[in-house]
Amino acid sequence: MIPLAPGALPLAGHAHSIIRNPLAFLRTLAPHGDVVRVRLGPVTVLVLCDPVLVRQALLNDRLFDKGGPTYERAREFLGDSLSTCPHSRHRQQRRHLQPAFNASKLPQYTLTMTDQIGVVTSTWRDGQRIDVMAETKKITVRVLTRSLFGTDLSDREIEQISRGIDDITAGMHARMFLPAPLDKLPTPRNIRYHRANAAIRTIVQRLIDEGRRTPTAASGPETLLGILTADNWADGPLSDAGILDQAVSFLLAGMETTAEAMAWALCLAVQHPGILARLRAETAEVLAGRPAQWEHLPDLKLTASIVNETLRMYPGLWITTRVATADTQLGGHLIASGTHLLISPYLLHHRSDIYPDPDRFDPDRWTSPGPSRPRDAFIPFMAGARKCMAADFAVTEVVLALATLVDSWEFTAPLRRPQAAAAATLRPKGLRMRVTRREG
Repeated sequence: MIPLAPGALPLAGHAHSIIRNPLAFLRTLAPHGDVVRVRLGPVTVLVLCDPVLVRQALLNDRLFDKGGPTYERAREFLGDSLSTCPHSRHRQQRRHLQPAFNASKLPQYTLTMTDQIGVVTSTWRDGQRIDVMAETKKITVRVLTRSLFGTDLSDREIEQISRGIDDITAGMHARMFLPAPLDKLPTPRNIRYHRANAAIRTIVQRLIDEGRRTPTAASGPETLLGILTADNWADGPLSDAGILDQAVSFLLAGMETTAEAMAWALCLAVQHPGILARLRAETAEVLAGRPAQWEHLPDLKLTASIVNETLRMYPGLWITTRVATADTQLGGHLIASGTHLLISPYLLHHRSDIYPDPDRFDPDRWTSPGPSRPRDAFIPFMAGARKCMAADFAVTEVVLALATLVDSWEFTAPLRRPQAAAAATLRPKGLRMRVTRREG
């Protein structure tokens, strides 16, 4: 018998605990078993707490398909795009889209990354107090639109997308736990959600139209825009709505989670003076006063460890769901067809038996000899065929940004680590720092 998580209320089940403090609730589950039942009102969800079982579920994406409340709600906004489509349509989409993120393209993409980091920071002034998430989102959206669409956004459009994604992610998370009929109510959250949806789609459609009118190297046959608008898809060319869904999906995923990783990494490094001193020693030696570029990556070892530790503590995709498509077994448990499974990288990354003292920021755990851990206990980008194919793109961007920023600027550290706002992603709440350009 799969154990039921404690604390369920008669009608609501565990919904109150998940809505009030989902991260704390997830961390209580592993001691109760490798698989734990959680009730969301009338629906029972099985939470996988063991990395071996998580790996089995993620690798068998035909048997454990994308579905459940996270994807039912995401499809309302993203349609059947690569990130939300079921197994039956995933392989064909991934084969078509993979060339846009081929490893051979990374050196070229890093030129754009380095350039856009410089564009954003060139507006900073000594003593200015910045909203760190707002600035890192400016970097990531500029990198994405220039790399994948071959065009730029205006400052006003960047601000609209930044605010809009905040409203979308908050709205999607709330909708996971609310009955669909409530979506139509004119609540402030619903109004913001629908307005943001319309605004983002209008802006992305302009990018697509402009890219088609003025072809550049970034809209060639093996780039995202070129692939989306090609006519060689198995079922014929994508519809205009299909192109827009895919483009919005890449923008949303690539902008938000990467910007959050940048912000968290910067915050954590600055809050730990000893680690920051070592990081600056590394960047001084490797960069020699230049912005971080492709050729510097192999020598930015501590920087990369800081990024890994950041992704362990605050994985952008902290929760996801799957649906069993047939009767099966998992970890000796019978799983009926239609059962909803919940997978949480955050839960795995904070198991103290796998990561001792999991709340401690310790980049050295990635390089120092220590107790072995299951190979699938670190899944910030998931695993298997549904692993994020832009993972290397995202990690490279965060490493370049962190190295360049700490080498060039002083940041005041917040007195306390910001709280993580658990919506569709994990973002630092209210992270602001004062910046001053470093001498030399």
